[in-house]
Amino acid sequence: MPRPDFFARLGFLIVEEFVDAALLTDLLSELEAASGRRAEFYQVATGWKVNEDIRRAKWLEPSPGIRTRLSDRLRRLQPVVEDHFRLTLEAFEEPEFLRYEAGDYMRLHVDTDANAEGELGRRKISVIILFNDPTDDGAPGSYGGGSLAFGLQMKGAAAREGRGMVSVPLAGHAGLLVAFPSRIPHEVQPVSHGVRYSGLTWFR
Repeated sequence: MPRPDFFARLGFLIVEEFVDAALLTDLLSELEAASGRRAEFYQVATGWKVNEDIRRAKWLEPSPGIRTRLSDRLRRLQPVVEDHFRLTLEAFEEPEFLRYEAGDYMRLHVDTDANAEGELGRRKISVIILFNDPTDDGAPGSYGGGSLAFGLQMKGAAAREGRGMVSVPLAGHAGLLVAFPSRIPHEVQPVSHGVRYSGLTWFR
């Protein structure tokens, strides 16, 4: 499984310790206690609705204080994002928080749609932040499976063999931030055990 530096070489913005240990501890404490609600997904024909064929996960609501601490970090990151992607960005959307339990997933999708109204149609850069670690041994507070993966276009022999796009998982860890153009397909592969916590936002 490729490490973050592989994706950095492809032009992704990688911040290894975007969330420090203190904020991670506070975040996970609140997210583990949150009840959550089923996550919706935007479909052009029907707008926002729950569709578990596309995404099975739960939205979580941490305290305003936690949201503010994360938003402050994202605000300081904005000039870095603009410089990296050579864009002038207006703002970022309110951060969202997700819990993926065993069997949960998010199918391959993109985060922007030119046919959509409002913020969805103006998204330029997607940001995903991992809040806990994947492990194979079922350690407390960790999860198995649940890799963030990206649909990458193949070239050369692979493309000639009909493998035009493959889903490539990222070897992630707690505190990691990944930013990428919102038009790039990505997914969360099914969680096999434990609970996966992550945050996301979009610069427009």
